[in-house]
Amino acid sequence: MPEDDLLTSEPMTPARIGIDCRKILDYGIGTITSNLIKNLALVDTEDEYSLLGDPAQIQKPGHNFTVVRESAKRYSISESIRLPLKARKLRLDLLHWLHYASSPLKPCRYVISIHDINHLLFPELLRSKTARLYAKSMLRLATRVADRIITASNTSKAEIVKHLHVPEDKISVIYNGVAEIFKPQPPEEVIQRLKTDYAIEPPYILYVGSLREHKNVARLLEAFKNLKMSLECDHSLVIVGDHPKQRAVLENYVKRNRLAQSVRFLGAVPHDKLPVLYSGAHLFVFPTLYEGFGLPVLEAMACGVPVCASDIHALREVAGDAAAFFRPYEPLDMADVMASVIMDPDIYDALKENGLQRASTFSWRRTAEQTLAVYQEVLGRV
Repeated sequence: MPEDDLLTSEPMTPARIGIDCRKILDYGIGTITSNLIKNLALVDTEDEYSLLGDPAQIQKPGHNFTVVRESAKRYSISESIRLPLKARKLRLDLLHWLHYASSPLKPCRYVISIHDINHLLFPELLRSKTARLYAKSMLRLATRVADRIITASNTSKAEIVKHLHVPEDKISVIYNGVAEIFKPQPPEEVIQRLKTDYAIEPPYILYVGSLREHKNVARLLEAFKNLKMSLECDHSLVIVGDHPKQRAVLENYVKRNRLAQSVRFLGAVPHDKLPVLYSGAHLFVFPTLYEGFGLPVLEAMACGVPVCASDIHALREVAGDAAAFFRPYEPLDMADVMASVIMDPDIYDALKENGLQRASTFSWRRTAEQTLAVYQEVLGRV
């Protein structure tokens, strides 16, 4: 193209991009959604974004963002009809489904996030045969209709390729980030807020996440009991997260084993309250049997807390050498690893410093930049 044509060519028309934000208040996906749209507003001021969800839950992050009411029930047939119709009405060029929900109706390009395939590998997590059939069918549909799939780790990508038979070049790995609120808090303020807000006295070991069975909290309780018996330590165990059925099972275990004075269930805690709980912990433990990424591990590291975690591929990928790993099916090994970190100041300090460094390499802005690059590629702009 001649130089004069380059100088006089018209600017590219802004793309119309929709993002499914209906799960913005959920743990995990909600964290990803809120941080993604906040940082997209920083890296893209030209394209026009429609955020689909409940306007009472979504804060518009920039001048080129509009919140559009969409109340289609999640995990339902209606979402497969209503979201494509909304995309057509809004004349979207691209719709980003931030969960594996999708539709055979396709009025525009689709980018679909598949964070993990736990519903495929652990079908017992779903309450009914209908829910299991829906999850399996929707995962397979998503891989067919997506112009691009985004997942959060190479581990998850390998599983999607293996179990859903997706070509590798259709999947983009984009790591999640760590929000700026996750950093070491002033010790005096932490102690005061722990007492005032939760009646918690350090030292304590912390777990943050769902209480669903694959998160393996039952074995964590068994490991904690062994830890108390072997070390006679004065640590308590603080558990953040909820699941009504599993919580009742776990609380019964605590009562039967006379751990009620040492174990606290806090239930769901607002995201902006977590930095204090992380910063006040002596140790963070993440005993999950399966994970696509493991955000709480990075959040704890960013707050300066040594991490003990399950020796599984995704957590090895995310945590690198900045965590102490245990065999998640063996409570005695879990207890031994926690004890080694608590008892050895050199190990403790090394994990703390390595964790801070590791967490600093993960950025939500970078996540947004890489996601925007996927949008532009799918739209044929690069």
